[in-house]
Amino acid sequence: MKRMTAILVAVALISFFGINVLAAEAPKTTPPAKSHTQTDTSVQRAWKIQKIEGTVVNVDTVKNTITIKKSDGSEITLKATSPKTQEEIKKVKTGESISVLCKESKKEGMVLKNVIKEKPDKGKKKQGKK
Repeated sequence: MKRMTAILVAVALISFFGINVLAAEAPKTTPPAKSHTQTDTSVQRAWKIQKIEGTVVNVDTVKNTITIKKSDGSEITLKATSPKTQEEIKKVKTGESISVLCKESKKEGMVLKNVIKEKPDKGKKKQGKK
C-alpha cells in the first residue's frame, strides 16, 4: 500500500510540474496572413530592371548621379550606388548617347546598374565582294 501511494504521489508531482513547465513556455503565435496590398507590388517593382536609352545631360561625380534625356524628351536622374557604376559615370561625357540598365529602389529612387556606351556609326557598312 505504501508503494502504491508513493507511485501515485510521484505521478501527481511529475504531472503537476510538467504542466507548469509547458505552460511557462512562450505561446506560439502564427504570423499574420499576407495580404496582397500595395507593399507586395512595390517589392516586386523594386527589383524590375529597366533599360533606358538617351543622351547624357549632366554627370555629377560628387553626388554620383547621371541625368539622361530620353527620346520622348523627358529627363531621368539615376544614382550610381556601387563603386563600379561610380567609375562608369566618370567616363561618360555630356552629349554622349548611351544606354543604361537601372532599377527602382525605395531608398535611392532610380539606381544605375550598368552603363552601355553606344558606338558611333563609322560610315557605311562594308559590303561583300560581288
